[in-house]
Amino acid sequence: MTSNRRFRHDALQKLGGEIFRRGGSEAAEADLVIGHLVNANLAGHDSHGVGMVPSYIRHLKAGLVSLHFVNVADHRGLVAPFRGSDARFSTNPVCIAIPGTAAQPPVLLDMATSEVAMGKVRVARNEKRPVPEGMLIDQHGQPTTDPNVMYQEPHGALRAFGKHKGYALAVVTELLAGGLSGGNTIQPGNPRAGGALNSMTACLVDPMRLAGTEWLRRETDGFVAYVKASPPAVPGAPVLVPGDPERMAREERLRDGIAVDATTWEEILTAAEQIGLARADAKKLAAS
Repeated sequence: MTSNRRFRHDALQKLGGEIFRRGGSEAAEADLVIGHLVNANLAGHDSHGVGMVPSYIRHLKAGLVSLHFVNVADHRGLVAPFRGSDARFSTNPVCIAIPGTAAQPPVLLDMATSEVAMGKVRVARNEKRPVPEGMLIDQHGQPTTDPNVMYQEPHGALRAFGKHKGYALAVVTELLAGGLSGGNTIQPGNPRAGGALNSMTACLVDPMRLAGTEWLRRETDGFVAYVKASPPAVPGAPVLVPGDPERMAREERLRDGIAVDATTWEEILTAAEQIGLARADAKKLAAS
């Protein structure tokens, strides 16, 4: 295990903004990008937080631009199909948001269709710890807990969540995102140059055209309260709904800071150096 350091979210915002400005972004753009990354950390998703800064700088140094939506084409597969032994598609996230009410924050489901997001495997590798069983297979299609199989040739693969059910959801997500939208799916008939070409199909529903906003609010309040009233199976661990874990993590990290493992911190400092920000200056920004 590697030791973690804790940084205030505004210090990481300041450091990341400076890195992206040095990389050529306008101030507003730099602040917007690092803001999204820091917010991911605050929500408890370190896989999509400031640890992505080195990756962004690598893409910048290569004159590449990526827009992130749902599926990923132009890239090698990461997830194995159910009953398969190698990667054939990406993590294909699904996001569903239900508006909040005066009593209940928005219900927000935002999840990969793989057992684990690839970024969380990166975090495990950087922290030199295994991933839980059932999430990965190695290059021979055998179960493994070693995150390094995703970073060495030949590659291992992530598993879809829920066996055939998560796999089926990943398949229709790929077709809706990359097929119906007019973007590319990951099939080999489309270019695969190692970038990250994302596509999205979005459906927007106006409650006023169906049951009405007030009815939806009533049902949201009643249903969420009913679900959360279930006695906890583990004392002190109450029932949550989608969006609650992120809100809880945000409160804790705003109070106590964001932990960054030693490997990720070194990668961030190296990324800063690559665009002309000295290590000492980067450390000062993060400590402020």
